[in-house]
Amino acid sequence: MGKLINKYDSIGGIDRIVEISGVETITDKTLTAPILNTPTVNNSLLATPREFWAASNTAITSTTTINLNPSTEAKSAWLYTGNSTATFSVNVGHASDPTNTNSLRTYLGGLSGGVGQSITISLALYITNSTCRLTALTIDNASHTVFWQGGIAPAAGTGSADAYDVYTFTIIKTATTPSYVIFASKTEFDN
Repeated sequence: MGKLINKYDSIGGIDRIVEISGVETITDKTLTAPILNTPTVNNSLLATPREFWAASNTAITSTTTINLNPSTEAKSAWLYTGNSTATFSVNVGHASDPTNTNSLRTYLGGLSGGVGQSITISLALYITNSTCRLTALTIDNASHTVFWQGGIAPAAGTGSADAYDVYTFTIIKTATTPSYVIFASKTEFDN
């Protein structure tokens, strides 16, 4: 056990305040504002992170561009529950300027850093028409190569009644110029 400091004594053999010198195991304790210098963590348990979806009753009914900006909306998942029936493109980040503070380039480590940082974005659309599909993906309004799961970009939406198409994009910053590797997939969810 550690040594007592500030003239505190133990209660039932348990130190109330200790100064740790050497290695000690702490069990069933709540730490308030701890400062850890080069800690070693064994058998840690992490809670599942909560994701907040940006939900909207919006429907894509004419060819349009959806601007998804995680830096200004603090979201990386969007849900469109209106009945979408048209083609659409997606722009992630700022609408036109990759050096803007709201750009994905800035969000992923700044203008001169962040190589290796990534974000995964999900876009779920309620559709009942196979013409509703993604036609292009841009980042800060610039084109980049997209690697589709299975090697083929979707040619149509689900098209059945009462369905959702969920597009998922994992965007990895590979250079500050900026350059990205983008992995994309479309998953159909039918009722």
